[in-house]
Amino acid sequence: MAVILFTVSFSAFANETAEILTTDNYKYQIAKRIFDDLIEAKGDKRMQVPDFIMSKKKRYVAWMDNKRSQIGFEELAYDVCISFEEDSLNALAALIGHEITHYYEKHAWGNDFATAFTDLNVSGTVKSNAKSLDMKTTNETEADYLGGFLAYSAGYQTFGVMPRLLVDVYTEYGLPDEIAGYPSLDDRSKLAVESEMKLEELIHVFDAANYMIVLQQHETVNEYYSYILKEFQSREIYNNAGVNAVLAAMQLFDRNDEQLKYAYPIQLDNETRMNKPKVRGEIYGFAEREEKRNKLLEQARYYFKQAYALDTDYATALINIACVED
Repeated sequence: MAVILFTVSFSAFANETAEILTTDNYKYQIAKRIFDDLIEAKGDKRMQVPDFIMSKKKRYVAWMDNKRSQIGFEELAYDVCISFEEDSLNALAALIGHEITHYYEKHAWGNDFATAFTDLNVSGTVKSNAKSLDMKTTNETEADYLGGFLAYSAGYQTFGVMPRLLVDVYTEYGLPDEIAGYPSLDDRSKLAVESEMKLEELIHVFDAANYMIVLQQHETVNEYYSYILKEFQSREIYNNAGVNAVLAAMQLFDRNDEQLKYAYPIQLDNETRMNKPKVRGEIYGFAEREEKRNKLLEQARYYFKQAYALDTDYATALINIACVED
């Protein structure tokens, strides 16, 4: 299992149900709402959606238990996030998104390399090696990066939150800056800053792609979405990439082409209905236009089916598949 700070042995905690916040607790309800937002934004129904619980204990901060399909969050960690005032919900989204990313990226870390930090000997008796530390560092960086993008796609702004949050968590939990088998607080904070720089770049590409669809810059948009999908996959991004390919293909039909029988309800991000765009100048000959548009429609079909594969209840993908199959 993975945590924001450590991978922990969870067997002792699992039976302590008295320490779990009830679902009518207002702290649980706020955190659960953010959790649900992030899960919905991820839109990946291939894996079991993990359960979300909150604990009264001061031990793990937040954790992901892949064996139990569970993501947990501690009340004290919630309180630390709330201290960020106007950024409190963003801080919660940063921590919870981090753990959701561990879950979906399958960062199980194999052999549960550490114990709960309440059991750590501060003098540094936890055994580790360079290879396992590199793996932990890579996983934590990826969880910061992709978790931040997940939070952004769900409507949260996490820029600048994680580096500050780490410092406050260490302080509130009484953790030493140096813990054997885990990057130091200074290194962990630097990793968080580096993740945010990469995250900012990905968000710029994502926003640019969405704007340029409206401007009908479809070839550029296709390159942008291809780049994004190498880093982060969600049903909405696959769907929007498919919509872009369809719109590009529709520009290569003649106005009176018999193959265009209807005003196709191609749906962008389950909100915007895109009408058939006007055909621009005759850039290609008939044979070239037909070949290119068929390739674009095949690409769109692939993207829509990937979106549907992530969530078989995703109606938008089904509508769009029907449009390109017609």
